[in-house]
Amino acid sequence: MPAPEAGGAGLEDRMKALMGELRIVVHDLYQPLSALQCRLYLGRMDTDLESMGAAIEESLAECERIVDQVRLLQNKLKS
Repeated sequence: MPAPEAGGAGLEDRMKALMGELRIVVHDLYQPLSALQCRLYLGRMDTDLESMGAAIEESLAECERIVDQVRLLQNKLKS
């Protein structure tokens, strides 16, 4: 039976931790993407400019949430 590599368990633990963090980030990205899609569909159904403008504003807020999550992921990948 081959001897385990030095640091192998540590690397495996780091990979499991990273995968856990990635699952959280993916979940946190999915929620605002789903909300964005819904707001855009609703905005497309509205015929008055005020409702369409509100849908655009809400969509932009969801886009900000997505950008924040992507930045979080980028920072995690840097470390």
